[in-house]
Amino acid sequence: MSVIKRVGRLLRADIHGILDCLEEPEAIARQAVREMREEIERCEQELKTAQAEIKRNEQGIAQAAAEISNFDEQLELCFGAGDDKLAKSIIRKRLEYQRTAKTLSENKVRMEQDIASRQKQIEDYRQRLQSVEQKLELLVKQEAARSEVFDNPAFADSIASVSDEEVEIAFLKERKKYCADDSAREEAAS
Repeated sequence: MSVIKRVGRLLRADIHGILDCLEEPEAIARQAVREMREEIERCEQELKTAQAEIKRNEQGIAQAAAEISNFDEQLELCFGAGDDKLAKSIIRKRLEYQRTAKTLSENKVRMEQDIASRQKQIEDYRQRLQSVEQKLELLVKQEAARSEVFDNPAFADSIASVSDEEVEIAFLKERKKYCADDSAREEAAS
């Protein structure tokens, strides 16, 4: 069973390695930038919608307050005329508007908190976007510099033009260094 698991792990590693080679870091970074910009736009649209909802709540609160004030005037008239039945009906309406105003005020407070949270979230997204854009710019510069070096014919010639004499000299230097290390180990052992 463990052999099968090991073979499966090896195959998965090979597949992931192939996928890693196929992925272009620059293309992935550009896609991340696009997605982050779309997310910021979506959040900003939600923010505008929430701000519009707050304005509607404020208008509803103002209308309810005006109606409540109007009911207060009507109550004075009812009590002055001694019409208790009509006064109770007006009190019922006034209570309904007071509840509506309270609900709208509570909604407004929640929405203001939500807006503050969304604004912070948008700012965080913008900072992350700026960081990714900087990394993308660096990646593009590095890729341009890398392609400049490797595409340069002089670079290709300098790699291909290692002579046999240069190899022989490097070989002799390495052998001398290796032999010196061996003799130092022998002296230390004795």
